[in-house]
Amino acid sequence: MEVTQTINPSDDAVVENRPALPRGATLDRYVVLQPLGAGGMGVVYSAFDPELDRRVALKVVHPQRLTARSGRRTQRRLAREAQALAKLNHPNVLAVHDVGVVGGQLYVATELVDGAD
Repeated sequence: MEVTQTINPSDDAVVENRPALPRGATLDRYVVLQPLGAGGMGVVYSAFDPELDRRVALKVVHPQRLTARSGRRTQRRLAREAQALAKLNHPNVLAVHDVGVVGGQLYVATELVDGAD
């Protein structure tokens, strides 16, 4: 699948930390349901994984974090973090389901936990 809408670094939504992927947009196999929060690193969405029929948290890294200069380093660091977390089984650590890059968008899919951040 392709990204139906990407986060553009010049987009006002990113600058103001508002979500840029609307409900129903897809990123890889995930369907965006609603935004959960945003910060300096990216935006987190509630999403649906139709292949496994479950809701997940989908963290999408801001594209400006993936500039040519630091992008590969950021991708490697995030992949290492996801691998380390995926090996853990602890009630205080989210389960990591997937990590990937689609259309220049770096994302991590984790277990979705209802409640406060």
